[in-house]
Amino acid sequence: MTKATMIRDNKVRDAGTKGHQERRYRLCGHVLRIAQHHGPRLGLAASVWEAALSLCRYLEEQRFDFRGRTVIELGAGTGIVGILAALLGGDVTITDQPAALEQIRENVRLNFPPSATVRPQVRSLVWGRDEGSFPREYELLRWEPEEEIEIYRSGAVTSPVRAAGSGRDAAGGAERDLRGGAGAPVPVLPRFPPVVVAAAAADKEALLELRRRTGLPFVQCREALRRCGGELGQAEAWLQEQAQRQGWSKATQVRGRQTREGLVGLLREGPAAVMVEVNCETDFVARNAEFQRLVEQAALGTMAHCRAAAAPAASCTKYLLQADELAQLRTGPEGALLSDRLALAIGKLGENVTLRRAAWLRVPEEDGYISAYAHGWLPATAPVAMGTYGALVAFQVTEPNPAAATLEEVGRKVAQHVVGMAPTAVGTPQDQPRGEDETRLLAQSFLLDPELTLGQFLGARGVMAVRDFLRFRCGEEIHAGPTEPG
Repeated sequence: MTKATMIRDNKVRDAGTKGHQERRYRLCGHVLRIAQHHGPRLGLAASVWEAALSLCRYLEEQRFDFRGRTVIELGAGTGIVGILAALLGGDVTITDQPAALEQIRENVRLNFPPSATVRPQVRSLVWGRDEGSFPREYELLRWEPEEEIEIYRSGAVTSPVRAAGSGRDAAGGAERDLRGGAGAPVPVLPRFPPVVVAAAAADKEALLELRRRTGLPFVQCREALRRCGGELGQAEAWLQEQAQRQGWSKATQVRGRQTREGLVGLLREGPAAVMVEVNCETDFVARNAEFQRLVEQAALGTMAHCRAAAAPAASCTKYLLQADELAQLRTGPEGALLSDRLALAIGKLGENVTLRRAAWLRVPEEDGYISAYAHGWLPATAPVAMGTYGALVAFQVTEPNPAAATLEEVGRKVAQHVVGMAPTAVGTPQDQPRGEDETRLLAQSFLLDPELTLGQFLGARGVMAVRDFLRFRCGEEIHAGPTEPG
């Protein structure tokens, strides 16, 4: 659904009136300036309710054309819906109790210049007193009961019958025509899904928990809880289904847009380690928690792929996965496809995201060791480390019972060297250095001590020998093809 974009943060205007605020919303190609006069006389009428924004979004999504229609907005508050209807061509009357009229008139002035030939009328409407002074017919009536919003065709201004002293609709919401007119309104638009405008309509704790789990807007979480009778698990599943459907649609729209930013993720579990690269369009999205969850899911799916392969018979097994193969992995035995997780992320983030590649290394448990290092602006977190560079290095342990701290220290330094010096082959300890252009790992000058080669550094420590390595730089060109497991 199209969003009503608020294009300026809430700021107090220097209008000489305490609590006088103005916000701007981009809707249907128009920028609406909406003032809010907060104070005890207005109460709830001072706010732009989520229900009103939801109806505006619906009108935008349906591309509704008000030209040639007479429209009335009842209990308008700020008047945002009526103002939008007028901008879309409607002959609009905006009504509310007298205390709200100053606010509505200011909003009309903010959105219609003095030279405008068509502008909404603003009129007082107090039920039981003023309805008789209105014209006989309106083509569209906006009615806001406590639990839903609809737009009706009406023969006259109507109001719900209220049971005496109860504040609730009597006779299941029966209506009467206060002018003795044409009877019950008939919907002229598809029924708009009920919009709950009070947090009390859904269990607040469930609403907050659903928001925390999904990261989706509160209005969508409320709608999910309403549809699912307040059952949290069903509401989450419904939201995920809707988000995935919208994500696939969005993925089609953004396909082909360049994705040069992103993250490399690394996950190490015993004698196995994996590395993935997930790309996006902007650095801003790469810092988003939703994007980082996708990186983590890709790493977990790749680790499951690694664990399912046969145990290495040689000193090391390496496997490279390209985008198509990566997308078909699952996040776990019963998990979703990564391609579905990708669609969800695109739908939430709003820009192109790609699963670019993945790889894993696996060594024998008895004498193998793997180190991992991620370099970049993101702090190391468990279980998946992330950065813009990553390296995995597979070793054969050559000393019996070495200290775990020694393996960790030496392995990390070698992985750092791989990130910094970008070798392309392991080489042998006997290789002689060929200067600054050296690309064989063991013959390169050691990053942390240039007086030594990396081979000399490892020889002096005497605990492990390099068998293979992997290095990713986010966004780099890919030259190598896939490697089958050995």
